[in-house]
Amino acid sequence: LRRLEAPGVSVHNLGLGSSTRDVVRPRAALEGWSTVAVPAAAGGGDTLHLVGAADFLARVGLDASRDQALLHANCEGCEYEMFEGLLDAGVARMLPVIQASFHFVPNVPFLLTRYCSIRTRLEATHAPVVDMPFGWERWVRRDLLT
Repeated sequence: LRRLEAPGVSVHNLGLGSSTRDVVRPRAALEGWSTVAVPAAAGGGDTLHLVGAADFLARVGLDASRDQALLHANCEGCEYEMFEGLLDAGVARMLPVIQASFHFVPNVPFLLTRYCSIRTRLEATHAPVVDMPFGWERWVRRDLLT
């Protein structure tokens, strides 16, 4: 990814989650598509550094006083934790457009309950304009819709 860096583009060697911590991506997960991780104490895989998504966006300059362009997420299972963290911190309301692909990953605990909760919480500030559950979704902040 570092080869893709260009003016105005920064690459960060981390993952976004609900909190800052180290986790392990089990080696067995490398054979599939899932990015779901487990606590670092579990061992048996590659250690990844996660940063709380809301903290990271603040660190790179998310500013509540101005609109940010777009959040695009396609992370094969980690999107549940990341969106819960953004919603809990109140950061999602600062994003005019959210584009995401939610995946049906069997090892995500309480996947359907969490997915429905995320959608319900997003509906408070955003409206779905592309709505393909477990495909692509595009949410636009309600104050921007005419």
